[in-house]
Amino acid sequence: MAGNFYQVSNFLVNQSLGATFTSEAFRIGEFDHAGLQAVITGSSDPINGSFQLQRSVDGLSWDNFQAAEAITADVVFTRQIADIYFGFIRIVYTRTAGSGTLNVKLGTVNHAH
Repeated sequence: MAGNFYQVSNFLVNQSLGATFTSEAFRIGEFDHAGLQAVITGSSDPINGSFQLQRSVDGLSWDNFQAAEAITADVVFTRQIADIYFGFIRIVYTRTAGSGTLNVKLGTVNHAH
């Protein structure tokens, strides 16, 4: 009987939101589906910025997908990435004001065929 393989990975750990950044690429191409969970804590001044998910087939050229997420306070948000047809994802954070800490986990699923 075929089964599913589920794995949780730390994508970003204790990432400062005190400046704009682009994360390292995360190889996602060998998975069927993924879920991303971002947790923002310790926001101050108040925090103001936005997150954008980007995707790439080759890890060199990137485009935005899904809507950007505006951040104005401590928050937990999730995103579903279904039917993956690209090799990599990354996060771009654009800071406008404030600071905080970001932790992101990525849950991935492979369906046994």
